[in-house]
Amino acid sequence: RLATLTPICSVAAASCRSAALMSGLLRNLGRPIVIGVSRKRFIGTPDAADRLPGSLAAALATLALGATVLRVHDVAETVQALRIWRSIAASHKTASHPP
Repeated sequence: RLATLTPICSVAAASCRSAALMSGLLRNLGRPIVIGVSRKRFIGTPDAADRLPGSLAAALATLALGATVLRVHDVAETVQALRIWRSIAASHKTASHPP
């Protein structure tokens, strides 16, 4: 059975902390977590068009906290950030645990 939780972080970072706590609980239950943090006001700049760097940081942070699916506006940019993030993580694991 597929069940998802979609916490949409909006007004304040506190709501994202709550979402992260819920994500941790559901991850322990084996449920997929869909997170939407793209261009949200809690990122801090008044103009949504200026929120890309914060959106990318928030997206990667939610993945690190257990999100399994991201809802984003800037797909190509997010994919690029995710590839780099995964590459760095993989190289760190290889360096930490040589074959």
